[in-house]
Amino acid sequence: MQRYEKEDAWLALLGQQESSRLEFKSARIFEKKEKAVHELSQETSAFANSEGGVILIGMEERKEGKTRVADKIMGIDQNEIPPEWLQQVLESNLSPFLPGIRVFPVCFSGHNSGKVGYSILIPQGTTAYQANDMKYYGRSEYEKKALPDHEIRLRMMKGRITQASVVIGESQYITSKEHNETLRRRKKKAIDSGRIWRSDEKEIDHDTCLIKLEVYNTSDVTIADFILELRLKSPFSTQRENRRRFRFVEHTEIIKGDLREKAMSREVIFPRDRVPFPNETLELRIPAGQDFFSHESYLTWTVFLDNAPPCRGEFDLREVLKQELNKAE
Repeated sequence: MQRYEKEDAWLALLGQQESSRLEFKSARIFEKKEKAVHELSQETSAFANSEGGVILIGMEERKEGKTRVADKIMGIDQNEIPPEWLQQVLESNLSPFLPGIRVFPVCFSGHNSGKVGYSILIPQGTTAYQANDMKYYGRSEYEKKALPDHEIRLRMMKGRITQASVVIGESQYITSKEHNETLRRRKKKAIDSGRIWRSDEKEIDHDTCLIKLEVYNTSDVTIADFILELRLKSPFSTQRENRRRFRFVEHTEIIKGDLREKAMSREVIFPRDRVPFPNETLELRIPAGQDFFSHESYLTWTVFLDNAPPCRGEFDLREVLKQELNKAE
């Protein structure tokens, strides 16, 4: 999980929306400390009861249509709001105790010189966590919400039932120009060295987005088998079917004399481990002249586990691509 410990990381967020794992808070939240304590307690509960996340205090927002985006940075006087006080507030206003909460002061420059912002890392919890208003919160795409009773019970059982999540392992965006130039260099190098060029690769007229997934065991129980269902909704998909299923365990056939036996692979996913799965790359092809970001592209996943409710989630592939492009800059 990115910690946003440097000013450059904050600046890169300007113009972007919050997400299920990122929350912006104005520095003005501390004008009324009691209200700030309540609000931060609720946000901490929401992240701990979801997938974990980061709260950035010192990031102002503005409205763009119906959405809110990061607008500017406003620093905080570290002497007035020390990080030690903030750490104590977060830990003491959440029940039960959640280990792993971290507060990182981020030093600013320019008109905010001498001031800081706070990047607060909230890990995913192993049970249900209650805010100081005696309620339990969860995280939706852009906001916190109070959890109903059945979801609280499920989170309290989290350590005893199998649970998994799907995460982006690798993502790569390759333009047609980059692909073609690389292909020409490889071909030239082969010919210059006296080798015969035998590759079937050809120059292309589309950009390519490649995505590899990983399955993450978020529970305290070892996972021996599961089925992963993927639904890809995008006009740029290369798949013939938008719904596909993959089974983790592989069946093999062993022949002993005249007998045939079916065996299963013994690979497992231990608690808090992740494995690349499925063993293939998702590919999106964007024709020349088309804007990827003007079309909806979603990847919805479901993990079916033995004796446990299915785990579900969704990726907005436009956000995945934005992150990949930001890393490349």
